[in-house]
Amino acid sequence: CDHGRHHPPMETGAGVWIADPNDIWTAATVVEHTNADRLIVKRPDQAATETIALIKDRDGITTNVLLRNSLEEEEKNEDLITLPHLHEASILQALSSRYANDTIYTTIGDIVLSINPFKPLPLYDDSVMAQYDASPKNKFFEHVLPPHLYTIGKRAFVDMTRHHRDQAILISGESGAGKTEATKIIMSYLANMSNGGKSSSENSIESQVLQTNPVLEAFGNARTVRNDNSSRFGKFIEGTSCSIVAIVGSSLSTFLLRFQHAKIVGANIRTYLLEKVRVVTQAPHERNFHIFYELVSTILQMNLPPKKQIKKLRPLPLAFDLRKKATEWHVLDLDAYNFLNQSGCMARRDNVLDIDQFPITIQAMLDTGMSSEHVEQVLALIVGVLHLGNISFDSTDENDAAMRSAFIASASEPHVSAAAKLLQVPSKHLQTALTKRSITTNGEVFVMGMSLMQARHTRNALAMEAYRSLFEWLVRRVNGSIHPPDHADAGARMHLIGLLDIFGFEIMAMNSFEQLCINYANETLQQQFNSYVFKTEQKLYEAEHIAWEFIAFPDNIPCIELFEKKPIGLFSLLDQECRVPQGSDKALAAKYYKAFVDDPHPMFHASKAHVRDGQFTVLHYAGPVNYSVDGFLDKNKDALLDSLVELLQNSESFILHDIYHAASKQTATTKRRAALHSSIGSVNVAEQFKAQLTELVATIEKTAPHYVRCLKPNDANRPHTFDRVRMVEQLRSGGVLEAVKVARAGFPVRLTHKEFRVGYGRLVAPLTTPSIRDLIQADSFPVLGEFLHVCHVLLAKRPGTTPHHAHVSLGTTKVFFRRKAFEDVETLKRRIYSHSAVQAQRLFRGFVCYKAYRRLLRAALVAQCAYRVHVAYVQRMHLKRTAAAIVLQTWTRQVVARHAFTSFRHAVVVLQSKLRQVVAKRVVQARREHVHAIQLQKTVRGFLAKRQFARARQRVVAVQCHWRRRHARRLLATLRAEFRNVKALQDDKRKLQEELKRVEKELSEKAALEEANRKLQLELDMMRQTLERVRSSSDFDVVTEAGEPTGFNGKTNPTSRVRTRRPPIGIVTSKSRSNTFSANTKYYRRDSKAAQQFQADKMHEELLDSHNSV
Repeated sequence: CDHGRHHPPMETGAGVWIADPNDIWTAATVVEHTNADRLIVKRPDQAATETIALIKDRDGITTNVLLRNSLEEEEKNEDLITLPHLHEASILQALSSRYANDTIYTTIGDIVLSINPFKPLPLYDDSVMAQYDASPKNKFFEHVLPPHLYTIGKRAFVDMTRHHRDQAILISGESGAGKTEATKIIMSYLANMSNGGKSSSENSIESQVLQTNPVLEAFGNARTVRNDNSSRFGKFIEGTSCSIVAIVGSSLSTFLLRFQHAKIVGANIRTYLLEKVRVVTQAPHERNFHIFYELVSTILQMNLPPKKQIKKLRPLPLAFDLRKKATEWHVLDLDAYNFLNQSGCMARRDNVLDIDQFPITIQAMLDTGMSSEHVEQVLALIVGVLHLGNISFDSTDENDAAMRSAFIASASEPHVSAAAKLLQVPSKHLQTALTKRSITTNGEVFVMGMSLMQARHTRNALAMEAYRSLFEWLVRRVNGSIHPPDHADAGARMHLIGLLDIFGFEIMAMNSFEQLCINYANETLQQQFNSYVFKTEQKLYEAEHIAWEFIAFPDNIPCIELFEKKPIGLFSLLDQECRVPQGSDKALAAKYYKAFVDDPHPMFHASKAHVRDGQFTVLHYAGPVNYSVDGFLDKNKDALLDSLVELLQNSESFILHDIYHAASKQTATTKRRAALHSSIGSVNVAEQFKAQLTELVATIEKTAPHYVRCLKPNDANRPHTFDRVRMVEQLRSGGVLEAVKVARAGFPVRLTHKEFRVGYGRLVAPLTTPSIRDLIQADSFPVLGEFLHVCHVLLAKRPGTTPHHAHVSLGTTKVFFRRKAFEDVETLKRRIYSHSAVQAQRLFRGFVCYKAYRRLLRAALVAQCAYRVHVAYVQRMHLKRTAAAIVLQTWTRQVVARHAFTSFRHAVVVLQSKLRQVVAKRVVQARREHVHAIQLQKTVRGFLAKRQFARARQRVVAVQCHWRRRHARRLLATLRAEFRNVKALQDDKRKLQEELKRVEKELSEKAALEEANRKLQLELDMMRQTLERVRSSSDFDVVTEAGEPTGFNGKTNPTSRVRTRRPPIGIVTSKSRSNTFSANTKYYRRDSKAAQQFQADKMHEELLDSHNSV
């Protein structure tokens, strides 16, 4: 149940929400409720129970313990007003559950709640947009689709095209809640619907309107503490058959698209309150405008080798080479510019690279009608402003501080030359304008020097004014490309859809004049929201005599009066102090304290510490904000020296020329020249901003509003993180809870009696016809009975009857619908119109078919007569042809039979020859196969025999290896056994010693033998001669060194071969110690003496080995 008069009893086991200082609300279960003022509950994560003292408001409603919905109800109810228990805790839990499932859109009646997911989601592709198509031909047109930003766009577009009413979509929320992205999404949807549900072509007006966003974001957005893409200006874009209004950023912005015949035909942009002070100074963890970083980063990356670049750069569609401009413009590193290195922050936290955004900005500038020459001039001015920030000053050495004057430091001369070149002004004139000022008195001009501080202020003022002029020129160029064409249909009325992106409250560490204006705009727009959603609703229902339970809602009129009231108000006192010749910020603070502290104002607070520091606090509806008056007067005056105005007027840059010469045409006096070239005017920035804001609110009040509330789930900009405390703060400050009550209890759709009769009066007759009623299934709609009753009352024109129902209520001048009831009535209307169209088509087609049938009947009679004549003629000719055919068939059959016999005989002969050929081929093939089989068998048997022989040889070798291994092991075992005996070892040692002596003796004998061999060499030659003559048997065969057997005649005997026998197992051959012939000749003895000698040598070698081992 709602926050009504009574809650149902909290029975034991019921789920409730209890107030918690950390989580705001935490879940619990009722354990006992015996006392009306106390409740015993148990939390899910705790074993102990706790007693809660019930707190009730003046109406007797419990405020610290609330009933809890089921989990299914919280997750599946896309419209929160359908929750059984609707309160702050249930809304918070429903948003938390849906956010955990990546469901970021929720509705509260007509209000859409959008939570920033801080990550990409597949919710915006063409297939999703097609489901929300505003065309009645869309098959999903009558379906209830999930909440989406497209839902708001579709509702506004359909209302504009069907009822011809101007629309406004108001998007509000804190900085970083996703307002700018929501505006882009809705603008993209409206552009798509304007193009018939298709994507816009490259050069279409829809595409050009969408391309204004990258340009304005690059030059007007910057990173702040809370948001990496915060708009630092205000814009009002009037478009031309529908206009879209959008307020973007930390200032105020409105985007208007105008439609003609449901087609975008143009737009116009008006900007407010550009935060140009950001050009010269930035707070910690904040950046300057995006374009500075995009341009410098891209130029620096272009001049790096490809391997050192962060990523491959996209080509720029420019007629000049931007890479070469680095030298021409004297481009430095980012941290070398004083206007960029103050905060120490160079990058964005949202993973967006400046070098990726720069090509998008350039393409958008070209798409909005700028040429490459224009783009070059714009970028040159950007670099020129950066060089202005690097100009430093020195002071003359005068004893009197008042007589000291500033001059350009020698180290800054390159920056002066670069800035003058890029601003296209003479360098000397620039130096004079920065260090000298002129005063005109009684027609005489006095030139005076500036102090060091004045020179710095003048340099900053020039940089801010140059950037403001550039921004204003960009807006003019964009307006020129999207302005409605002159040939538009003048007779057709243009309708407007206003897309208002309301910037959130700004509460900085140090709040100044800019935050005061921004938060004042928030207060004004919140009052408009309150006035429309709350107060207007109640007054309207009361005037229409509709049953309504009044709801107390927050009224911020006192806070707005604090700003606007005359003559005692924040802006009025500021204007008075600005008009005082010697006005100061301290004097302004004193006026504030006297007006609002001495005579206390409920929305103004200043402690003693505030008074000492020149600060004060305003109690805004979103919370208290502390402001410092330092700089209020200068920022409100926003004056510019005549010398600087003259310098910029005489610039050869066509951008500055266009701005200042257009402004000079609007005035003839020279004294007001400084005021004309400030951002809003040096007379009074606050008053002019207030007038512009009032004009904007008046425009919004003429439209049918639709609301989007953007919520920021956490301050760390992290996905999947839901900060319940921060969400409750935003729900409370945005008035969402009160809007929930109004949306559930109220009637958001209302029509005048005339509109109702014209639009729905014709539905009574079809709905009271049983056949049609059953055909369109009208009884399935709960609103049917109430709708017919209201129709009967209006058509009968009985003024005294004002029925009040749950779905439709009749007021004195209007008919009120609930949202679901209105959609059901629209569905019935479409079904009836479709049925009526089908009936009309049926009757018309029946008449057309009847006329066609009569014509066909007459034509059929004529055709039948002609056909019968034709049939008789055909039969007569058939009989004549039959008689002739019989004769012809006789001869033809004879010829055919003869030809068939001949053909058959020829075929038999051919078949026999083919058969014999096949048989012969088979015989030949069989013989070939037999021969090849024999060959194959021979090969296989040979292979098998070879393989069997190889295996047998392998086994023999294995047996031999085994036997040798066994013999070696036995010998080894014998030797080991012998060596174990010490006495045997001693004997062996003695034997070895003797053997050693014998070997030494033999060696000496061998030496003697070698000497004898030398002597016998001569005898060998003689014996060879003898062997050649004597041919007889011998016990030796001689083999030459060439390895060939020879006879005694020395000739080779080709038939004589000596096969060397394999030595016995375990015996190694060796050469004989005695040779009676030359060493070049080998001898093989044919008796067993060689084997005995070999055995003796082997034993000798084993003895030597054993001796060495001992």
